[in-house]
Amino acid sequence: MVDIQITYQCNNNCLSCIIPEKVYCCEEVNKEKIRGLLKEKNYSVITIGGGEPSIDPEFFDLVNFASENNPDAEIKILSNGRFFFYEESVKKLLEIIKNMNNIFSVNISLYGTEKVHENITRSKNSFEQTFKGVKNLIDAGIRLNLRIVVIKQNYKNLTGLAELIVEELDSIDRIIFISARYKGKAEDNIEKVGISYDESVKHVQKAVDILQEDFDGSIRLYHFPICVLNPSYRDFAEGLTKESGGVTFLDSCFKCNYKSDCSGIWRSYLDKFGVKEFRPLDT
Repeated sequence: MVDIQITYQCNNNCLSCIIPEKVYCCEEVNKEKIRGLLKEKNYSVITIGGGEPSIDPEFFDLVNFASENNPDAEIKILSNGRFFFYEESVKKLLEIIKNMNNIFSVNISLYGTEKVHENITRSKNSFEQTFKGVKNLIDAGIRLNLRIVVIKQNYKNLTGLAELIVEELDSIDRIIFISARYKGKAEDNIEKVGISYDESVKHVQKAVDILQEDFDGSIRLYHFPICVLNPSYRDFAEGLTKESGGVTFLDSCFKCNYKSDCSGIWRSYLDKFGVKEFRPLDT
């Protein structure tokens, strides 16, 4: 498994972005190092992100290069989706992936309904472009996952977003609610974006209730420790989704019957909110 950032630039300016401001504004990525990494060995999963990878001039070339050198890998694109507002972009992507043997998906961040989404992205018209991009990818038959990062600005809007998804979208492979990691700009903005599980989880669970009838089997909860969820929602929790450098377990977690299935706790979450919400479960 390898995560590759092909650019630090982005056409959004999200409050919850994990890239530091000084990197986001100023640093460039060495593409030859990326190509060397992709040729180094056969990976099982390659995640191509940024910044916003689709705005990089070498985006399509690097997607194709990743496939050619790792024909058995699952390839995931992490995107804000605005690029796919343009039908020509979707057509060009289709031309590339039709010649792939890889499992391929586009994973798009959607924060809420229009006003909430744009308050977080701080980019005018970003909701319209993202939502249309989602629809264009679905219409093209490209495997699509929605990623909903839960922060203070959107947790009360999650049910409204769930209703919009049910009304407007179909053929989504996964809908993933993600507990925010407070790193980069998200750490700088933690007083604005930070939200405790005590406050957010009930809204996440209500959104899951709305989505279940239409998307049962497609819903995931990433980085929600199992002990903060009501019992009927624990099966949605995914466990570790990344290498474990950013997460930890408390001493009490090792007494929990769910330890092997749990995502652990973001270290950055503990720095802000402490340990009081977490307890070992015996059933």
